Amino acid sequence: MEQFNDYWIPKTNQGLLNKLYDMSGNPDSTTLVTKAINRMLFERALVRIESLMFSAELSKLHPGVGLAILRVTFQIKDEIACWDQFRELVRHELELRELDAHKMMVGLFS
Repeated sequence: MEQFNDYWIPKTNQGLLNKLYDMSGNPDSTTLVTKAINRMLFERALVRIESLMFSAELSKLHPGVGLAILRVTFQIKDEIACWDQFRELVRHELELRELDAHKMMVGLFS
């Protein structure tokens, strides 16, 4: 498993997305996005998290990436205006890939 130190995580959303697109077949991409989102949460960069959700092309990402974003941000979902919309996009993408969205998204619907 590749190690992602904080200094290595891209500082911009586009840099992060480019790295995640390059890692689309790699489940380690969920580790990278989790660390990046946790950093944004620590910095209270909610606008940056919203921007990431709006600009992510889920079809180009490992299926776990969207789920990781949702799970890491679940506790503050009411503070992220597009959270519910992003959750539906993730659900739709999982269904398009013929994955069990209901099972994979347990706990993300309140």
